Amino acid sequence: MTGIEITSTPANGHTYVMGERMTFTVSFSEPVVIRDRGHGVLMVGLAVCIDPAPGPHCEANWADSLNTSGSTLLFERYVSDRETDTDGVGFPKHPMDVYIAGIEDADGNAAILTYSGPKNGLGHPVDGYTPQAPFYPEATAGDGQVTLSWTIPFDFRGYKDKSIIKYQYRQKAGDGAYESWTDVPGDGTTTEYTIGSLQNGTTYTFQIRARDTVNTSDETEEVTATPTGNP
Repeated sequence: MTGIEITSTPANGHTYVMGERMTFTVSFSEPVVIRDRGHGVLMVGLAVCIDPAPGPHCEANWADSLNTSGSTLLFERYVSDRETDTDGVGFPKHPMDVYIAGIEDADGNAAILTYSGPKNGLGHPVDGYTPQAPFYPEATAGDGQVTLSWTIPFDFRGYKDKSIIKYQYRQKAGDGAYESWTDVPGDGTTTEYTIGSLQNGTTYTFQIRARDTVNTSDETEEVTATPTGNP
């Protein structure tokens, strides 16, 4: 083995998210063959956090081969939920393995499947984790205003999700269309926000969602409130 290269780029230009395809090219000094119609796999340093666990339990995962012969072997993997490697995909000391087969040269000699060169996929971070929607949304009416409140959602370990960096809300008046999403001032610990300059007697509908550095949660169920002036 003479080299490993990540040959894909993330769709958003900087981070792979859940469902995106990653491709890898492994080079050899001469043509090789995965024998017996076997299935080659490349060990990729994507940390996969397994639930349930008392804490993050992470392990490497695999990319599947797309061809079975040549001086370069091609592999692919689709990012799945909870896979994350924010400093870039890496490769372990023994990055390749095979199922029900061997990788050999034309003379039947076993290929060397270790690689001593650079093993870090710098510039290829992965964040397949998506926050849950905020819990227990509520809308409380006031005079010309509505106060939205919610509870910080749990992460996959059952703790308050510390990956969230902000919340957003959108609103509509009566039977109208939703306005654009608006950032809630604050950070991932914020659980309340008051929206002013609303028309008393008009019913407003709201939804809230959470964001981490890359991914956006689903929106909450709709909540409504009708501002009312003081008697």
